[in-house]
Amino acid sequence: MTGSQLALNMRLRADATLEKFMGDTPGRLDNQDPVNYLWGLPGSGKSHLLQGSCHRFNHNGLRSIYLDNLGTHKPEMLKGLAALDLVCLDDIELVIGDRRWELAVFDLLNSVRDSKRARLMMSAAVPAARLDCVLPDLGSRLRAAYSIETARIGDDSRLDILKNRASEQGFHLSDEVGRYILGRAPRDMHHLVKLLATIEKETIRLQKKVTIPFVKKVLNL
Repeated sequence: MTGSQLALNMRLRADATLEKFMGDTPGRLDNQDPVNYLWGLPGSGKSHLLQGSCHRFNHNGLRSIYLDNLGTHKPEMLKGLAALDLVCLDDIELVIGDRRWELAVFDLLNSVRDSKRARLMMSAAVPAARLDCVLPDLGSRLRAAYSIETARIGDDSRLDILKNRASEQGFHLSDEVGRYILGRAPRDMHHLVKLLATIEKETIRLQKKVTIPFVKKVLNL
């Protein structure tokens, strides 16, 4: 792993573990296929699942890497990654249509299958059959991967997650305040968790209880 790849791998969120994922999707990751393709709408937990898988591999003494924002990097970054135990590529639909990127993903996918031990997990917003690949062979390989659809998280589940995270961070979040946040903030869990971190910081600084007026002021909602 190069220095730049290692730096990218530092983006794993500490809270994005499989144990903290709401729903039964983590259990579906325990399959024997070396290539998994996760797809689902934004906010359905794809990034969480990929990062959680990396956390699990790292905890077991194995080597993993999580890569996102692929289009902002050169496709050469994928070279040699099949030597790792787990490679996770988030939002691959963003580089589909770029021939150089498709060749790099195709080579990585084949190298992972040939390695007999490495795993490749990819995510996208649509099923593999709906990706408009320039390379027909890549499209065929992606459609043949083990497909896992991630279910969109409902508001009740989001509220439970927020309340549990708030408790872990040392403050109480009532149903009323939680629903106020859900009704006004972006609904993806990554953004909501960042909002909780802001609330935690401000409750400590201002020594205030978490109420709707407090949240409205510190989050500008």
